[in-house]
Amino acid sequence: MARRRSRANTRVQRIVAWILAHYTDPETHLVFTGDIVESGTENEHTRAIELLHPLAQRYKMLIAPGNHDVGPIGNIFASSAQNNSQRHMVGQLMQSFTPT
Repeated sequence: MARRRSRANTRVQRIVAWILAHYTDPETHLVFTGDIVESGTENEHTRAIELLHPLAQRYKMLIAPGNHDVGPIGNIFASSAQNNSQRHMVGQLMQSFTPT
């Protein structure tokens, strides 16, 4: 499982770098349609914030949570995972960073 997450992080890092290189207009809007993390844990959301931070500083973003963002492996809803998603994605990422 750790190796799978590591590959996913590498993939996200490459996607973020590609977006930053190809979309230079600050009026670009990014839409995330969920499943930003695998199981909604605190650590996953913390890492997601680190990875998405450069995008949040540069673009306007809309994030909709997916089943993996609010429950273990996307199979079971967990209020703790929902709270992590709301606190990190809405609270930290969306409210703390304003595009320049």
